[in-house]
Amino acid sequence: MNNKFKYHGHIVRIYPPETYGQYTSQIVVVKSANADPQYSKYYEVPFKFGQRNMDKVNQVQEGQYVEVDFEVKGSQAKDGAKHWGNIEAWNIQVVGATQTPPPPAQTQYHPNTPPPAQGQPAPFPPKDDDDGEEVLF
Repeated sequence: MNNKFKYHGHIVRIYPPETYGQYTSQIVVVKSANADPQYSKYYEVPFKFGQRNMDKVNQVQEGQYVEVDFEVKGSQAKDGAKHWGNIEAWNIQVVGATQTPPPPAQTQYHPNTPPPAQGQPAPFPPKDDDDGEEVLF
């Protein structure tokens, strides 16, 4: 099973390294380039770099557009009562401009169909006002 992924976005924050016992890690928060502005705070993902990969964090800065290679790992407490999940990154590299990309294009609606109320899905397929038939695109 392949558990390796890539994520693209702008670096929002680079936290200083933290040490727990003998293990040191560093968190880099990346905001997706495809984030809907209304929900953008939900697209800020914290990636954990272990001590073997922390040197890669020194090569990037907040605001840069990057690609992060990562995997999702989980563990269970010895008593089985809790589970943890980690997004562990092993590589990060600059792949684009540091400027924020333009917002995603607005959804286009059929001229006879008003846009849905905020938070409501778009009606599909829209009805043609002339004869009540569905409009196909």
